[in-house]
Amino acid sequence: MRFKNILLLSFFLVASLLQAQSIPSPFLSDSSYVFASKMQYKDMVMQGYLAVQYTDACNFRASVNTTMGSTLLDLEWKDGVCTEHYVMDKLDNRFILNALKSDFELLFLQTLQKGKWKQDSIKKVSGHKYYLTFENDKLQQVDDKNWLGKLRRSLLFDYKNDDTQLKSIQLKHHNFALLLELTPLD
Repeated sequence: MRFKNILLLSFFLVASLLQAQSIPSPFLSDSSYVFASKMQYKDMVMQGYLAVQYTDACNFRASVNTTMGSTLLDLEWKDGVCTEHYVMDKLDNRFILNALKSDFELLFLQTLQKGKWKQDSIKKVSGHKYYLTFENDKLQQVDDKNWLGKLRRSLLFDYKNDDTQLKSIQLKHHNFALLLELTPLD
C-alpha cells in the first residue's frame, strides 16, 4: 500500500514538472493565422503574406505569398519532418531552403518542442541553447546561441495591450543582415 502511494505521488510530481516546463505558445489560440510579412536583407526589402495552418504544437503548414498573390513557398511540418509542397525556382537552393526551414521552425516554436531543459528558461537542442524570456506567463523573447555561446538569432513577440493577442513577431539574425517582421492580420 505504501509503495502504491509513493508511486502515485511520484507520477503526479513528474506530470506537474512536465506541465510546468511546457512552452506557452502564442499561436495555439487559433488554428490558422495570416501575417503581413516584411523581410529585410541588407538594403533589399520584400513584402508579402505568410499563412500558417496549425494542427497541433508540432504540426503546421506555412505558405509564403507575394502581395500580388503568387506563391513563393509552401512547406508542411508533420512530426518533425518537413515536406516541400512548392518552392519557387529562385528559392530552390539547399542552403537558402535549409535556412528558411530553420527560421520557420524557430518562428513557430517547433524547434523548442524538442530538446532538454537545462534550467527553467534554457532549453538545449542539438548544439544550440535557446534562452527564453517570459513576462506574465507569456513568451516574450527567444535567443538562439550556438555551442560557443555566440548569439545567432533573436525572436521577439510583442502583444497588444490586453496581452492576449499578438501584435507583431520579429526574427533578427545576428550573424548576417536578415530581419523578418510579421504582423497578424485581423
